[in-house]
Amino acid sequence: MHIPWRGDALDGIGADDEVLLVGQGLTAIDLVVQLDRSGHRGTIHALSRHGHRLKVHQPTPPYRSFLAHEISPTTVRALLHRVRAEVRTAAAAGVD
Repeated sequence: MHIPWRGDALDGIGADDEVLLVGQGLTAIDLVVQLDRSGHRGTIHALSRHGHRLKVHQPTPPYRSFLAHEISPTTVRALLHRVRAEVRTAAAAGVD
C-alpha cells in the first residue's frame, strides 16, 4: 500500500504494472497524471470508496465572457456580486 501524499508514493511501480486506486477524487486524478507523466503503460483501476459510479461530465462550449462589454467591477465585493448574478442567470438558462 502506498500513501499518495508521500513524495515516494509511486516508487516501485513498474511501467507495465497494474495499479489499483481506492478513491476517485482529485488525489486519484493527480496520481493518474503522475503515472502518465512517468511513462506508465499498465492498467489503472479506480474504485469509489463509497460504491459510487464515476460521473462523466459532458463537454460544454465555453461560457460567454460576461464582463467583456460592461464596466468591470472595481471592488472584489462588486465582482463577487456580478459573478453570483451571472451564475443565477446561467442556471436559469439550464447552463451547467
